[in-house]
Amino acid sequence: MADSNNNAVIVIKDIDDGNLRILERACSKLDKVLLPFCFLFSIIASIDRANLGFASIDLTAEIGLSPQDYGLGAGIFFLSYSLFQVPCNILFLFTGGPVLLGVIAIAWGVAAAAQAAINGRTSFLLVRLFLGVAEAGTVPGIWAYLAHMYPTSHLTLPTTYYMAGITAAQALGAPLAAGLLSLHGVAGLSGWRWLFIIEGIPSVLMGIAIFALLPRDAAHCKWLSAEERACLQETIDTQHAAQPPPAAASCKQLAGDLQESGQAAASRPTMQQIGSDFTAALRNRIQLREQQQDTSPVPTQLHTIMRRPWLFPILLAVIAASAVHASTEGGPSSYTALERGLLEHEITAELLVEEGNNYHKAVGHKNFQGTVLGYVTPWNNHGYDVAKKFRAKFTHISPVWYQLRGGAEGSDSTELSLTGGHDVDKGWIKEVRAPVDKAADCADGDEASKTCAANLDTPQAPLIVPRVLAEVQGKALMAMLQQPGDALALLVDEVEKHGFDGLVFEAWQAWTAMGLFNHADAKEAALAFVKKLAANLRDKNKILILPIPLILILPIPPVKPSQPQAPAAKLEDLLKLSDDVAGFNVMTYDYSYGRAGPNGPLPWQEENAQEMMGDEPDPDEEESDRAGIAPSKILLGINFFGVDFVRPEKDKKAEPKRVPILARDFLEIMNKMQPKLAWDVESSEHMFKYKYGNQRHTVYFPTPASVAARVDKASELGLGIGIWDIGQGLDSFLDLL
Repeated sequence: MADSNNNAVIVIKDIDDGNLRILERACSKLDKVLLPFCFLFSIIASIDRANLGFASIDLTAEIGLSPQDYGLGAGIFFLSYSLFQVPCNILFLFTGGPVLLGVIAIAWGVAAAAQAAINGRTSFLLVRLFLGVAEAGTVPGIWAYLAHMYPTSHLTLPTTYYMAGITAAQALGAPLAAGLLSLHGVAGLSGWRWLFIIEGIPSVLMGIAIFALLPRDAAHCKWLSAEERACLQETIDTQHAAQPPPAAASCKQLAGDLQESGQAAASRPTMQQIGSDFTAALRNRIQLREQQQDTSPVPTQLHTIMRRPWLFPILLAVIAASAVHASTEGGPSSYTALERGLLEHEITAELLVEEGNNYHKAVGHKNFQGTVLGYVTPWNNHGYDVAKKFRAKFTHISPVWYQLRGGAEGSDSTELSLTGGHDVDKGWIKEVRAPVDKAADCADGDEASKTCAANLDTPQAPLIVPRVLAEVQGKALMAMLQQPGDALALLVDEVEKHGFDGLVFEAWQAWTAMGLFNHADAKEAALAFVKKLAANLRDKNKILILPIPLILILPIPPVKPSQPQAPAAKLEDLLKLSDDVAGFNVMTYDYSYGRAGPNGPLPWQEENAQEMMGDEPDPDEEESDRAGIAPSKILLGINFFGVDFVRPEKDKKAEPKRVPILARDFLEIMNKMQPKLAWDVESSEHMFKYKYGNQRHTVYFPTPASVAARVDKASELGLGIGIWDIGQGLDSFLDLL
């Protein structure tokens, strides 16, 4: 920000990032409970499914089963397992996930333990048949349940954790069986009977825990807040609405849909995995036979088994699960975004998937020479990594940590509190402030690397300016503005406590929406509060960044037709603060509501900046000069997130639902649907359309070309830029800063 003596920035904000923020937070909370559940559920089911192979030698010898009877019993499990999968999935629609999964877990636990009572051919076949029926709903049930708990963009991690459990079960099954078979003779029971009894108990306990702990769906999840439940359920419902109703499709149509969508192909690996479990069990049976043929004590036999690399597949599976979730992550490249063809208007989905998250290896190279303010949100951890790795490209980093609260609805209290300090990460701050290493962060050999090294001759770490969201209302707000001492002390003391370089103070949008600026006395008090906060920070050699809403006073209103009630900052008010603050971050995105359209058309963004800059001096017309704000104090808002506009195919007049999407969602759509991207000349944004189920999607997501157009415009006008948020976009965007 241009003037180091006037250290404050005002952010003009009218962004609807709330749903995206809430959704990310909700899914993060779900992961803490459901990822361990998926892993454990899969392990228990897989062990109970395959433990017959370990008991086979003693079982067949004791009850007199022929090899043909044993093979029939082993195979009849898969017959009933296959036949009852579809009925179990239909039951899910009527019972709900926890009820079905709880019943299944208890039923298969009882059936698994009942194998200990086998005393002949008939009982053996009946128990194996019932076990297949009991376990038939596990795979379709868990998939259906996860689909009712997660949006599609977040299903990868729980799915891969479930699959990792299958591998873990194969690794744990043999040593566990060796230990249980050693109980032979305890209480007069054979070892193989103890194997079935003990391995059946965890399934029953799991079923009881499912009944007690798991919610029916996202809307009933008690460990989420009411806001998180509503947002999550609404997103899931929107995605489910894209699926055609089952009753509306004939068998022929259903078969065609399965073939077209690839679901039929996707179902085959599941049966292959089940078969591989059984094959692994038979292989381990042979190993146990070899162990039983020597006379060494059981601990020695167990040690022999444990010496095999059982732990490796478990670790590999868990690592793979996390890797799949981050499969779209890129890495350093020897070529810039321009050289990789990412700035072309005619760009393909294939190229974006392949190169979108790659970045030039000279991460210390600064392409844009103006102010760059980057927001980092706790619910999107990738932003923290971006801030560290690309720190040389930012002048200011604003972690979204704090809330200034007071005056809850219906309360007469004027007490204020500052919350969010628990999110402060001093280790991360130290890393962001660390000097950029020429050797490590500039690379060598190309022009960008040479420029990077030259820029770092006078290195400057980004300033840490946390955002404070003002959530003060009612009597508490009036008291704060009239007597600001307590609020100022809370804010300034927190800055000093953690050694921050200033603040982002977001209040302008809420104040405008309340009508605060419609009353002269209240407006003057609000302006005075900002001036005093800036003065207090300036006295401490700190800076202030203040968010306020979009300016909608435009010659040709590109926003008012779609957002007639949007709050608007007034230039005359901003001018009164221009000597006190360092700049104004105009959040020029979230443009389209009620209809599918661009996130922030470049002409609209430029008009906002021009409105704030005022008129250029005209020597022939003394009266024409309109006061404005210095361009260097205006930060043009750039979104790194996109929006998917979804509407039913048959209802063309329906208002589309806005679904915010991040880079990982964007790349997943690119990879799966391979859509054709179109360059919207009027807005300078890329967009594409696709149909899924009975819904149509229109997606506007920033690309390197659209980000480059805005960075170039800011450079042309002498503006700075402000980014919400730096972890939501493609890593290739960072090449342009």
